[in-house]
Amino acid sequence: MIKMVLTVKGKILMTVLTVVFLFALFILFYFPARQERYLIENYNAEVENFAKTVALGVKIALTEQNFEGVETAIDFVRNDQRLVYVSLIQSDSIPGPGGNGVKIEKTIFKSFPDDAQVDPDATSSELFIIKSAPFTSPIMNGEIQLSFTTEEIINSRNQIRITSLIASLIVFAIGLVIGYLLARNISKPVLALRDAANKVGEGDLTQSVKNISRDEIGELSIAFNKMVRDLSVEASLERVRTKAMAMEISSDLEITIASVLLELDHIGLASEYSGIGIIDGKSQRADFWTSSVLEGGNGKLFKGSISLSEHPFLTEIYNSWQKQQPFTYILRGEDYQRYYRLFENKNIQLAEEFVAETSSKAMQFCYTAMFANGAISIFRKKSLEDGNMQILQRFADVFHLAYTRYQDLRNSEINALKELKQASLSRVRGEIASMRTPKDLQRITPIIWKELTALGVPFIRCGVFIVDKSQKALQSFLSSPSGESLSVFILPYETHEIASKIFDHWSKGVSFIEHWNQDQFLNFMNLMIAEGRIKNQKSYLGEASAPTSLHLHFFPFNHGMMYVGSDKPLSAEDFQTVETLTESFAMAYARYEDFTQLEVANYKMELTLHELKSTQSQLIQSEKMASLGELTAGIAHEIQNPLNFVNNFSEVNKELLAELKEEIDNGNYSDVKVIADDVISNEEKIIHHGKRADAIVKGMLQHSRSSSGVKEPTDINALTDEYLRLAYHGLRAKDKSFNAGIKTEYDESIGNINLMQQDIGRVVLNLITNAFYAVNEKNKEHHTGYEPTVSVVTKRVGKKIQIKVIDNGNGIPKNILDKIYQPFFTTKPTGQGTGLGLSLSYDIVKAHNGEIKVETNEGVGSEFMVELPG
Repeated sequence: MIKMVLTVKGKILMTVLTVVFLFALFILFYFPARQERYLIENYNAEVENFAKTVALGVKIALTEQNFEGVETAIDFVRNDQRLVYVSLIQSDSIPGPGGNGVKIEKTIFKSFPDDAQVDPDATSSELFIIKSAPFTSPIMNGEIQLSFTTEEIINSRNQIRITSLIASLIVFAIGLVIGYLLARNISKPVLALRDAANKVGEGDLTQSVKNISRDEIGELSIAFNKMVRDLSVEASLERVRTKAMAMEISSDLEITIASVLLELDHIGLASEYSGIGIIDGKSQRADFWTSSVLEGGNGKLFKGSISLSEHPFLTEIYNSWQKQQPFTYILRGEDYQRYYRLFENKNIQLAEEFVAETSSKAMQFCYTAMFANGAISIFRKKSLEDGNMQILQRFADVFHLAYTRYQDLRNSEINALKELKQASLSRVRGEIASMRTPKDLQRITPIIWKELTALGVPFIRCGVFIVDKSQKALQSFLSSPSGESLSVFILPYETHEIASKIFDHWSKGVSFIEHWNQDQFLNFMNLMIAEGRIKNQKSYLGEASAPTSLHLHFFPFNHGMMYVGSDKPLSAEDFQTVETLTESFAMAYARYEDFTQLEVANYKMELTLHELKSTQSQLIQSEKMASLGELTAGIAHEIQNPLNFVNNFSEVNKELLAELKEEIDNGNYSDVKVIADDVISNEEKIIHHGKRADAIVKGMLQHSRSSSGVKEPTDINALTDEYLRLAYHGLRAKDKSFNAGIKTEYDESIGNINLMQQDIGRVVLNLITNAFYAVNEKNKEHHTGYEPTVSVVTKRVGKKIQIKVIDNGNGIPKNILDKIYQPFFTTKPTGQGTGLGLSLSYDIVKAHNGEIKVETNEGVGSEFMVELPG
């Protein structure tokens, strides 16, 4: 089954033909029928009028009894070609059958033609029209009957039908032509719209439908063209956005700029050329890129920099940029020439046709839209249509996003380059710092070659020239083009021109650049070979050929010059990069230069250190002996009491035993018992004090034995109290005049904690001894009302244990507070202190994961606090 599909043109044609066909049918059938009816009606009326006229004439004639007048009345129609007959019929009234009523009897009185067959009761037929007209006269009553042929009507009807047929054919033909032209006129733009829409759907946004009609189709064409224009603009903007998002490095900005300018040309905004400028508000200058539209639609991107105060148009750009307002400017005449001469004088190439245009009628419309960092301008021979300025602004807004991405990429690259430079410089410092012998210097050039490559500096050769003033020469370390180190050679600067230049610039501390052509390079190489400074050409060139153009860059540092050779002059950024590398190299090389002296200094330092260690050992031993002396004095004082009791009670017992013998001899047994009881009592006291001395000795032995380095549960309160008493009695043993008040405040909730008893005992003993020394020194100053006092406090604070030793001595001066934990620092007179007490105490507390802190107030006293894990 075939499915018929009518096109728009076919539908329009069918519609028109249907209407025309119906109209033709109307002309062919309805109109002839109507005309025939009209003819018959008119014919009947005409015949009837004839009959009435003849009847009137007959009536008048009969009334006047003028029988010739009857003939005259009949003559009125006698000569009519259509007449079949005319008849005068007499009507008489006669009685009806059986005498009932009256009957009208009609009799032919006269007819023309005479032989006409007349039927008084005849009626009209298809061939004849018969009409009767009554008359009444004194002589007789009757009627005139006329019969006309219908041949004329039939002929007229046939003529009408033929005419209608011809007219309908003509109408149909005209309708066919009009329908075709109308269908074509309507379908052509519709089909053009369809074809254009199909191509737009395939991605061709260059379509445009031309239509000059002002009807709905014309409006549809205008709307379609606007839609395609909008789509084209959106597609262009999207391509710019895609280019912007595809930017991976900052140098891709020019690709995006070229894309923007190309799209402006693509959508027809820039008829001659367009440009983008990045404005520096401080300097009132702009870096710009322009793309001139050349023959064939090809363009070329040009870059330059210009002051925005050199032409009114440029000044207007700057002022409008500050306000962020778009504007239009017209270049014409002298203003036009001045503008393009400005670019010509600055060697900024634009399309030659603009610069060469000297006509006074030369004119351009310049449209500029702003974005945060600059402006976009287009240059046209004709003014823009309404709405296009908004499109230009949209391009400016989209490019602003692209430039923002460029700035982000640029910042990232700068940071990455900084990190790369830092890493590279660190590697250089590390590599050179690891050099220990002159042979290690062979690694200099490969290091520099590798780092210059990593930093992205464009070069083909590099090296270092070390100045040796004693030999008046340069020690040359050069690389091959592949980065391998060439043999080191000496280059006297009094006999070689390039060496002399290097030395002169190094002496002044300035860099310099020199250019060699290929002949100069080969002459230098051959000279070095002839003098035996390098082996041969291959060792100097490697696999590369001699450069046709070589720019030699020299960068000074303390010991010589770094050298970088390239086929083009280094950019300012690359120049700065090499300068930074040179500074880092200089620091690292300075360390290498100092290596020998450091070796000697290290040897001397080791000797000095050995002596210091020996002295330190002696001082530590001295400190230990001093501590031991204080401890021994305390122990002796502690033991002296129970020993005195033992001795005293032993002497008393001796005397009592002598008395006991006498009383036994005398027989006084009651006294004997009393004396025996006293002896027993004294013996108990001797035993008690003997055990007390034994406990003191055992305790001292336990605390004075070498530390095992193992922590064990310890009663910190008992340990602190014992060393408090030992310190006090030790000082009393050395100085009988010494006396001080003692206050204690022990936290019983502390219990036992894990620590090394002997080490912490040393710390407590040292702090308490220092506190007693401080109050004793202040007491010697004889302050009125002064009472030397030392307080010892233990306390649990959270998971920490605190031991505080507080004195009311003179305090510690602020200028030495940060030195008290330094080894060998002491404020005691020579021979009374080693300066190791607090230093050892600090180390012991740190080894226990604790802290030692001090709070002091000059003239008031000090508080040392030891904080240990609980």
